[in-house]
Amino acid sequence: TAPHQDPTSWGRLIDSIDGDLQRRVPNAAGRDMELGKLLRALPVHEIHHRGAMCIYLNLFGVDTPPVLGLTAEQLLVRSAESPPERS
Repeated sequence: TAPHQDPTSWGRLIDSIDGDLQRRVPNAAGRDMELGKLLRALPVHEIHHRGAMCIYLNLFGVDTPPVLGLTAEQLLVRSAESPPERS
């Protein structure tokens, strides 16, 4: 079987996803682009802005917020605390 012409459910799913990712959609500027390329650009754009924010916060001496959840320091403090009472 040729790639992406698999008759199984998984193959049909991949074929439909590939088709959707190649569909053209308008981006924020109103120009058409492939959905797959747009989805790939979103985290890159977010990372770019987070990097810029971190630079400015560091220039002003402000600790940068964690990406997800607690910072390493906050995790150490919470780990050292006694566990909460369970009822």
